Amino acid sequence: MTFPNAYLVHTFPRRDKQNHHRAISILASILRDGLLLTPEVITVGPEVVGGERRPLVRLYQCRVSFTHTTSQELEDHEREFGCISLLFDERELHGFGAMPVLYIPHADPDADQTSPLNQLGTHFVYRLSEAQDVLAQLAEWEARGKMRDFIDSLPSDRADFRQLGATVKALASLYYTTTREPGDAAGRRSYFLQREWRIIGQIQGSVEQIRMERLLHEEKESIRSIDPEFFDAVVELGDLKKSFVDECLLLKGAGGTSISDAILAIRAPSSLVKDVRSVVESFGNKIPIMEG
Repeated sequence: MTFPNAYLVHTFPRRDKQNHHRAISILASILRDGLLLTPEVITVGPEVVGGERRPLVRLYQCRVSFTHTTSQELEDHEREFGCISLLFDERELHGFGAMPVLYIPHADPDADQTSPLNQLGTHFVYRLSEAQDVLAQLAEWEARGKMRDFIDSLPSDRADFRQLGATVKALASLYYTTTREPGDAAGRRSYFLQREWRIIGQIQGSVEQIRMERLLHEEKESIRSIDPEFFDAVVELGDLKKSFVDECLLLKGAGGTSISDAILAIRAPSSLVKDVRSVVESFGNKIPIMEG
C-alpha cells in the first residue's frame, strides 16, 4: 500500500508517553468505541483598555486533535506526544469536520500599551466572547418573539441567532495560544502544536452525518480505567464543576465511515507491533501496521 508523504496523525499517550500498557488500552478503546473528544478550559487575557485590565475570558473547548506532519518528522513528533500514531488522510478527515486551529499569541499586559497591535490576538478573542454573549441574548429574544421589526428587517435566508451563536462558539474552539508549555524550552512541541487540526464537539447534533455521542456508563468506566487521575479530574464551567470524563464525547464516524475505516495505518515501535496487531485483529480490522 502506498501512503502519502504528509497526513494528519493522532498520537498517544501524551501523558506518560512510553507507557505501553496505556497506549495499547487507548488503541483498543478507539477501535471499539471511536475517538475521544476531551474538554479543556482556556484562559485568555487580561485585555488592557485605557490602562485598566479587564476580567479574564474563559473559553470552553471539547475536541480531538491531530497534527499535520510528514513521514520524515513523525519520529520527532512521537517523542513529544506518544509512542503510537494513527495516520489519516487529510481529505478523509475533512468529511469528519476536521479544521486547522488558529494559533494566536498572548500579549504581555505589562508590555508597551501605546501600540494596540501588541494585544491584537487578545482583542480578537475578547470580541468573539462578547459576540457570543450578544447572540445568546438575541437568540432568547428571537425565541420569545421580541424585536419583531428588527428581525423582519434582516435577510430572510439568514441563520437564526441560535445558529449564529453556535458558530461563534465553534470558532472559539479553534483557538489556541502560541505560549510554550513548561518543559518545551527548545520549542519542538510548540512547532508541532502550531500545525494542529481539530474535530470539535460543537458539531454534535448540528451535522446529521456526524456520529458523535455522550459516553454511556460502561464507556465512561472503560475510559476512566485507562488513566483514573486524568479522567477523574474536575472541569470548572463557570459556577459548575463536573467530572472530566462526564464532559467527554465519542466520535464514532461520519456517514457510512467508522473511525477504524478511516485509519490509513498505525505506526508503533517494534516492541509493540505484536500487541498492536493482536488488538487490530481482535476487532476484525485489517489496518496496516508500520514499525517505527
